[in-house]
Amino acid sequence: MKSFTAVSVLATALAALAPGASAANCYGSATWGSVQEYQTTASAICRGSESYTWQSDCQRGPVGGQCCTQHEAWFKGTRGRRDYCWDAFNNIIAQCIQKEGRNGGEWTWSSGGLTQNYYLQSNRVCRSKRELQHNAINGVISEGAFNTTSDATSVETEESK
Repeated sequence: MKSFTAVSVLATALAALAPGASAANCYGSATWGSVQEYQTTASAICRGSESYTWQSDCQRGPVGGQCCTQHEAWFKGTRGRRDYCWDAFNNIIAQCIQKEGRNGGEWTWSSGGLTQNYYLQSNRVCRSKRELQHNAINGVISEGAFNTTSDATSVETEESK
């Protein structure tokens, strides 16, 4: 009985110290995109990319522009190690997106001089018609997005230029 209790206490203590048990810091106020889209974004980082951005669900936006859901993930860490990549992103997805209904979060682990920071988020972004035309002419891809929470008059002002 004593050995079972000791093992149980030890297992509980180790689980509490495990990086996967760390809580994510959540941000944003609305979830944009599906769990699958968040996982797709995270997988690029776990495969070795430092940052990854892509868009989905693009639709005609205000004044002839375009609005898309933009998914982003990035990693910053000591010597590029990604020891806890899936633990970190699964924690962000479960806690921030699924449980709290937020648009993203970050997860940090640090021990013995090593630090790993994982970030994941999705936002709804819009671009004006003028910006889309400029980017198409100049071969620019996905630069200068503005958030849909921007003042609508700034879109109209830019359109009238």
